[in-house]
Amino acid sequence: MEPLLKDRETIEKILEGMRRVRPYFRKLFALTSELSDPEVVILARLAESEDGTISVKEIFEALHPINPSKLTQVTNEMEERGLITKERDKRDRRRVNLILTDAGREAYYALEREMARLLARHFAKASSAELQLLLDSFLVWEKVLGDL
Repeated sequence: MEPLLKDRETIEKILEGMRRVRPYFRKLFALTSELSDPEVVILARLAESEDGTISVKEIFEALHPINPSKLTQVTNEMEERGLITKERDKRDRRRVNLILTDAGREAYYALEREMARLLARHFAKASSAELQLLLDSFLVWEKVLGDL
C-alpha cells in the first residue's frame, strides 16, 4: 500500500487546512501585540536563549527566507525602540549578536500573557479530546517539518 502522502488529495487537504488557519494566527498576533512576525520570532529566540543573546546569522536562519536587508531594517527598528541591542562578538568581530533588553523581554512576555489569555478564552469552546488532538498534531508538524 502506498503512503498516504503520495495521495494528491491528502496533500491538497493539508495545504487547504494551512490556508484556512493562517489568517487566525495573523489575527491572533495582531490582537495581542503591535510586534511584527519577524519581531516576535526574534524576541522569542532571544528570550529562549540561555543568556538573552543570539547571533544575527542564527536569526537569519530562523527567519529564512527573509531578505538580509529586511532583517537589518527590522533589527535596526527594534534597536531604536529599545527592544534589543546589537554588539560585535568579542571573539569574532565579523559576527554581530543581538541582545535582549529588559524592554524587549517585557514586550515578549506581555505578548505571551495576552496570547495565553485570548487562547484560554477561545479554546474553552473545545472539548478535552479536541485539545489533545491539537496538542498531538503539533508533534506531527515538528516531526515532518523539523528538518526544513
